[in-house]
Amino acid sequence: MSDCRLYIKFSSVSSLIYLIGLMIAPPSIANDCQEIPETETIAEINHAFSGLVKAARSLDTKQYFNFFDHERYTALNSDGSVTHSFLEFQKNFSQQIAFIEAYKTLQFHNVKITVLDCKTALLINEYSATIKLKSNQIIQAEGAGTQLWSKKSGHWKLLHVAGSEKPTD
Repeated sequence: MSDCRLYIKFSSVSSLIYLIGLMIAPPSIANDCQEIPETETIAEINHAFSGLVKAARSLDTKQYFNFFDHERYTALNSDGSVTHSFLEFQKNFSQQIAFIEAYKTLQFHNVKITVLDCKTALLINEYSATIKLKSNQIIQAEGAGTQLWSKKSGHWKLLHVAGSEKPTD
């Protein structure tokens, strides 16, 4: 009989340890995140990033904004300020893009995607752009950015962006 009680106590302690482990497990485990091959996740992020770039190049703000998580978006801006809402970002971006006639060039290089888990990844890049303003002025811009992508309802969305600009001469 004492052996049976010992087994029950051990079994209960094991169950308790297992439950505690689930509570403190990384989000992907706690949320029953099904792991997919990292190469597949990288390909999905690349596809989403390519769509974002295509929308930016064509000045298609509706399509561009579809790549953002509207509920949780934040940003660290190149001027040192922060943005805590998508609506604030959307308003500022829309005001700025109204002055752009076209992107003559918009290139991203030194792109690296780091998969954190099956629903989260970092994309870090450098960029260069030649922009023609509606005033016919040509602007050159170069810098780097970090993007935090999160998979939401089966789609990769931008959750956070941080950017910096290279100083102009």
